[in-house]
Amino acid sequence: MSRKAMVFLSFFVPLIFSVFLLFLSFGCIFFPSLTISEGGRSSYRIVVSRELTPSDQKAVAELQNHLKRISGVEIPVMTDDFPVREYEILVGNNRHLQELDIKIDFEKLEKDGFTIRTKGKNLVIAGGKEEGTLYGVYTFLEDYLGCRKFSASVSYIPIMDRIRVRRINRTDVPFIKHREVHMPDAFDDDYANWHKLDNRNVTNRKWGMWVHTFSTLVPPGRYFNEHPEYFSEINGQRLPHTQLCLTNPDVFRIVVEKLRDLMQEKPEARYWSVSQNDTYYPCGCEQCRALDEKHGSYSGSIIHFVNRVAREFPDKNISTLAYQYSRSAPVSLQPDKNVNIMLCTIELNRSRPIARDPSSASFRKDIEDWGKLTDNIMLW
Repeated sequence: MSRKAMVFLSFFVPLIFSVFLLFLSFGCIFFPSLTISEGGRSSYRIVVSRELTPSDQKAVAELQNHLKRISGVEIPVMTDDFPVREYEILVGNNRHLQELDIKIDFEKLEKDGFTIRTKGKNLVIAGGKEEGTLYGVYTFLEDYLGCRKFSASVSYIPIMDRIRVRRINRTDVPFIKHREVHMPDAFDDDYANWHKLDNRNVTNRKWGMWVHTFSTLVPPGRYFNEHPEYFSEINGQRLPHTQLCLTNPDVFRIVVEKLRDLMQEKPEARYWSVSQNDTYYPCGCEQCRALDEKHGSYSGSIIHFVNRVAREFPDKNISTLAYQYSRSAPVSLQPDKNVNIMLCTIELNRSRPIARDPSSASFRKDIEDWGKLTDNIMLW
């Protein structure tokens, strides 16, 4: 190495290092971390509204419990009646957010979205009106404190003498509104909540009725003997335990009346399935067949019927199946905005990627065709 190069390095390397240290120093000033607890002590308190939903109550309990298990410190929980101060963990929507001028658009968080952010010495975890705050707490514990929930019975909680988090400004709103996994651990409510899954086997406020509901809405045991015309016509003969005749006006009336009664029993439910039974045999009467032929699919008579039902309940999602004989989308018939299409993959080789498996070509076409008609779609 030349003498000139050595002089250059001896001058500029210390200078560059000094600038780097200066940058770190300013970074600590402008982007300081929050020390929530250290050495068995904490200056923080958890602040909540006096009126908490059951989900928000669980969020507060889970946060307090995990912080104690991590650090040995039990951080007190206080309501927002007390004066605002520094060193607060604000959980859910409460008065201290306004006093600290922390602006959160809760409408944009929808039902399950959340925001995690820091301001000064305060930490905020707040979410949508259903599970949002709880999901925010679990995300904070996992992504920022290193907690894990591997199964319904196996968790990992690190032990720390000091809990410190850097500045956070994060907002998550789920693109997929209903998330369900059929595996044993996902039927455990704690595991499902941690991983932001819906769990109908324990409790689900979202769904009033779940798939294959024609026979529940219009039971053949009650109606067939006196009104065989309510059910599918197959080769000129009406048969029970098939599907419904979706062009019969009395069938429409009975379904709507039954739904009204059920919705009064479970008013919080958003999704109500009006969907084919788990058999084939769609109605082949002249009127139903004409609708299916006009729209190029057996889904024609179904969507025509379900649209009419959905207009009776504009504040609900009326879900129906695109399944087996009704899987292909109709032509020149669009589902109403509050009609949910549950598109089923039962015929596929589900061990292979849908996007690349040659045997999934027809399903890819169905996804594209339904996607041109609506964005209110779930995949089973």
